[in-house]
Amino acid sequence: SDVTIFANGGPGANLSYQWYKNGQQVAGATDSFILVYPAGTYYCRVTVLGSCYDSTSAVNIVVDTLPYPSIGYDAVNNKIVATAGYNNYTWFVNNNVIPGQSGSSITPPMPGDYKVMATNARNCNGYSTVLHFMDGSGINNNIVSNDIKIYPNPATTLIHIDAPIKVNVLINSLEGKLVMKQDDATLIDISGLANGIYMIKVYDEEGNLKKIDKMVKNGQ
Repeated sequence: SDVTIFANGGPGANLSYQWYKNGQQVAGATDSFILVYPAGTYYCRVTVLGSCYDSTSAVNIVVDTLPYPSIGYDAVNNKIVATAGYNNYTWFVNNNVIPGQSGSSITPPMPGDYKVMATNARNCNGYSTVLHFMDGSGINNNIVSNDIKIYPNPATTLIHIDAPIKVNVLINSLEGKLVMKQDDATLIDISGLANGIYMIKVYDEEGNLKKIDKMVKNGQ
């Protein structure tokens, strides 16, 4: 969401303001406040009309990416394992919190639908897709479209495919031409595609269509 930064020029009505981002003027940013979203370093030059000017201290705006943990089943150790590296994990089965489980892996106590909420160092949270666990036989591949995440979208160079099973991906132009194919897809480099809108199709290993969505490729 947007962040508002204010500049206090002190008493007096004959003041003008110009905001800067990373040392460059922000076009049209001439109020005593600015709404910012892109990360960067911002400051404001305040001028007394017909006289002197001074600049505020710089404010560094950091845009933090929400966690996108993925989970999978480790059949050898009978554990459900999440992406490592986050500060805390909250595990759920059938949308109920599993008490006392805050690590990156758990031994599933029962069959059901498992997911995890990961928390990063800035206390931002993000959820995994659902993994359908069946006692004694690992995971259930009967997933639905909402179980598969494709991000970011729009994208510039890379897109992530977060699914509880192995999936294959086809990317087509809006005219239906196949422009990219990747098996066992988790990370796809789309830097070679022209800017535009594409259709991305996600299939399981048996060739069943699990998700179809539009993908926007933006330039760098």
